Amino acid sequence: MTREQYYYICEAAVKNNGLELKYVITHKIMDFNLYNNICTLAVNNNSDALQHIVNNIISPDQYYEICKLAIKKDKTALKYVDKFELADIKYEKIKNYESLVNLAK
Repeated sequence: MTREQYYYICEAAVKNNGLELKYVITHKIMDFNLYNNICTLAVNNNSDALQHIVNNIISPDQYYEICKLAIKKDKTALKYVDKFELADIKYEKIKNYESLVNLAK
């Protein structure tokens, strides 16, 4: 199976069930942007998928954007944010973002 084929299988799996992200073998993808896409799709399907992201595969900025998406969908996803993977200021932004989501409801 090629990397491209593996990517498309993973993409389909996480679109159907975001929690399938935990089964994605990251070294088979070997592309930061493709893994970022898979993570974004997974979190878009189920914000709890945030807990299965391998943070060192994507950039802190990409991780931050995925965290924002997860919290926008479900504020309880904040518990899955790995604050050590983000600069402290970004973690504070995520907590502030949670407050904004609460106000928007």
